[in-house]
Amino acid sequence: MAKLRLDQVAELRFLHSQCRVALEFLGTTGQLPDTVVAEGLRGIDEGLELQNLRGMRMAHRDMQILARELQPVGMRQLDDAVRNASGRGLFTPEENANVITGIVNRGRIRNEREYFLIRSRFDEIEGQEQHVVEAQQLQVLLDAFGV
Repeated sequence: MAKLRLDQVAELRFLHSQCRVALEFLGTTGQLPDTVVAEGLRGIDEGLELQNLRGMRMAHRDMQILARELQPVGMRQLDDAVRNASGRGLFTPEENANVITGIVNRGRIRNEREYFLIRSRFDEIEGQEQHVVEAQQLQVLLDAFGV
């Protein structure tokens, strides 16, 4: 694996902390079996040790997907727990909304950071009727970037 830059190491650690809190929350609420939580924690800890940023991003998206399966109260509780532990919620922060809008208006993703923002937003809204057009726009951008 390529050596990570300092900003990438910071992102890796941030995502790791969010994934850890989310997994522990899902385990304590009975949403996931203990064996799945234990294996997930082992996987994200290994990802941190190996500095696997791409894998950690995937794990983070998985946590977002699992969180969406919770009842609204549970989703808010999970988001609050993650926010209390890491300083930001599990879902796309408000400050990224302007950046995402700029990327959509430009019509292309320029780098991995922008890809991550667009991918996170896409995962957040995918399958929601009120966001069909936006999800289609984001999908076009993601496909064009081609990771």
